[in-house]
Amino acid sequence: ELYRLTEKGRSYYERLLAVSGITREELRRSALARRAFVNEKAREFTQHIYVADALIAIATSRRGELDLGTIARLLNLSKARAQTYLDMYSEKGRPLRLFRRYIKPSLLRRILGFFGVNKGRWNIYYRLTSEGLHMFYRMPHYVKFKHSIPARILSLITGVGHPKLIYRRLSLIITLGNLALIISAFAGFAWVTIPVAMWLVATSILLILAMYAL
Repeated sequence: ELYRLTEKGRSYYERLLAVSGITREELRRSALARRAFVNEKAREFTQHIYVADALIAIATSRRGELDLGTIARLLNLSKARAQTYLDMYSEKGRPLRLFRRYIKPSLLRRILGFFGVNKGRWNIYYRLTSEGLHMFYRMPHYVKFKHSIPARILSLITGVGHPKLIYRRLSLIITLGNLALIISAFAGFAWVTIPVAMWLVATSILLILAMYAL
C-alpha cells in the first residue's frame, strides 16, 4: 500500500524543515549524493568481483599464467575492458600490485619464427606478483581448492582451477569424445559405442548448462 501526507502532515513537515534549517534543495542534493554513492560502490564491487575471478584463475592455472583472451572470456568481457580492470592492479607504482603483465609470441609467430619469418601476433599474459599470491592464499577458494581431491584432479586434467574454466574445458573434452564415438558408431562399432555416446551426450549437456548457470 502507498501512503501520502495529509495537508496537516505536510504542514508539520514544512515546519520541521524550517526549524532544522534544511531546505528542499538540500534534501534533493542529499538524495542525489546518496544515489551517486551507491552507484560508485556498485561499480567498486563489480570491479572487485572481476579482479577476484581473474586472480583465482591465474593462481590455479597449470603454469601460473593466463593470456588476456582467456581471462576476458572467463569474465564475459571484451579484451579491452578486462585489461582495464587488470591494469589497475598491474601497473608499476600502484599501492597494490596483484598482477604482472608481459607479452609472449603467439603459436603462429613461434612457428613462423622457426622458419625465419618475423610475422604473427604477440599475446598479453598475466601472472601473480608476491602480493597477488598472498591475497590468493587468504581467499576461501584456496582453502577449498587445497583440501578438495576432486578439484585437484579436475585441475590436473584441464590445466586450470577456476570452476568456470574447468566446466568449459571439460565440455570441450567430452564433446570431442562424443564426436569420436559417433564417428566410430557410423564406422560399424555401434553395439559398443552407442550407449557410451548417449551417456556422454547427456553429460555434455549437463556440463554446458552448468557452465552457463555460473
